[in-house]
Amino acid sequence: MNDIYYYFMKTNFFKNKSFLKIVNYKAYNLVFGIMTLVLFLIIKQPMLIIISILLILTYFQDFFHKINEKISVPVLIKTIFLTIIIGIVTELLAIWNNRGKTIEHIIETNQLFSPDPILNMIIAMKYYIPLAIIWFFLLKKYSYKTKDIFIIMGINGILFEGAMRVFLSFNILLWIYAFLVHASYFTIVYIILKKENIFNIVKTKISIFKKYLISLLYLLIIPIISIILEIIKKVF
Repeated sequence: MNDIYYYFMKTNFFKNKSFLKIVNYKAYNLVFGIMTLVLFLIIKQPMLIIISILLILTYFQDFFHKINEKISVPVLIKTIFLTIIIGIVTELLAIWNNRGKTIEHIIETNQLFSPDPILNMIIAMKYYIPLAIIWFFLLKKYSYKTKDIFIIMGINGILFEGAMRVFLSFNILLWIYAFLVHASYFTIVYIILKKENIFNIVKTKISIFKKYLISLLYLLIIPIISIILEIIKKVF
């Protein structure tokens, strides 16, 4: 036993890069992502699978970065396209999550944009496309880490999920649920695109608090637009 200990200490095995490459946060995220995926399927909470997708993606992010580098289209187009794809996945999970629920319940709780699956997908784009455009300009102007996107989107989810019904419920479990779901989907987009040069140039330096506040205020544009469109629809 002492010989084994001596070998590891003398050769600095635990400081070896190949060892650290195997045992790192990406590997933990992959294992945890698979475990949560199985768990969410067992407890019949498909909406939470978006969190598992995020965790698993972190393991394969280098692969997606290489694919992204080969696609020569404007970054704004990439951002919108990826947000739409992840948005579709998110809405499919939401539809699955609401299977068996009455139309009245879905409308009352605002858990879907529409009880009709196809119409839900179409209406959802009025959220995901502006979201992509707003984040594109924010990412160009300010420096963000992955955790920043995760936290900002999570807070935004608590505030505006279900037309603010989640926030006004003052239910901590609902807040956590909304936080994790909303925090995940655009973070997936960011992880794939974060190596883009346009997002890594010198940016305006501001405090974290100010950056979070500005980001949330910009994201506030989306529900404001939705409210205006609803009023116009009712008037005309």
